[in-house]
Amino acid sequence: MSVITSFKIINEFSIIENNIKKIKSSQDILTFRLVIQDSIKLLSFILKLVVRKNFFQKDIPSELLINAISYLPYEYGKICQCVCMSWSKNLKTNLSKKTLLYKPINIFLKESLNIGFNASYMFKINKHIYCRNYLYFCKINTNNFELTTDNNFFSYNQVIYSDNNYICTLKPEYLYICSLNMEYINKIIINQISGLIIDNNNNVLVSTRECFRIYKINGLLVKEWKLSDGNHNFGSRNIELNGNEIFMIYYSYNCVNVFSYGEELIRYWGDFGRVWKF
Repeated sequence: MSVITSFKIINEFSIIENNIKKIKSSQDILTFRLVIQDSIKLLSFILKLVVRKNFFQKDIPSELLINAISYLPYEYGKICQCVCMSWSKNLKTNLSKKTLLYKPINIFLKESLNIGFNASYMFKINKHIYCRNYLYFCKINTNNFELTTDNNFFSYNQVIYSDNNYICTLKPEYLYICSLNMEYINKIIINQISGLIIDNNNNVLVSTRECFRIYKINGLLVKEWKLSDGNHNFGSRNIELNGNEIFMIYYSYNCVNVFSYGEELIRYWGDFGRVWKF
């Protein structure tokens, strides 16, 4: 079914077609002017009809507005809320809250703790936060914020990632995946890691200087794609997840890239394509 039929404006378009024929054959300016005015009235009527009728049964304008603003820097999103009441209402909906990223209104420093060294890695296992570098190691109890030393330095000195289900350690040529009790589950052959995270579906997401890979927990490679500037030494790419979106912080380019699981670059913030100058 054509759009004209759906909107029941066949007669109006027939009149407009006849008017076009009259305009082409008109010999005097008065006829030309009258036919043009009649056509404009018909087109205005059709425009109002289309605007009033929610043809797609969904709020297309609001979705388009929110998606368009999601590509803008954070401060522009706040400015757009002040444009008019309609925009302000649309940018406070549940869809907007899921799509747009907002900064917290206030962040306060609750407490600080001197651990006595510069930590290269921090990870949480159960109720403890572990801090380590290649020489020192400590843990912090999240219940009472108490700092203690730990005799299990060599058990955790190669940990690079942990969550509520897994602990990952990196050893030459292998990424080891263990349970929270440090029981071996599997290992994946890999030489270098810039970012690592395991999602709720047990997919292991790994970024390196050259590429991005998605593995199953059993080591099966599911997806791989190349990343820009693989030869740049300062190519750290930490990653985080938000739903089905992969956020990659790329320090070398001063930017954040957002990918889908299917390799699509959805959006980015920062100076994409321009390397830091040291």
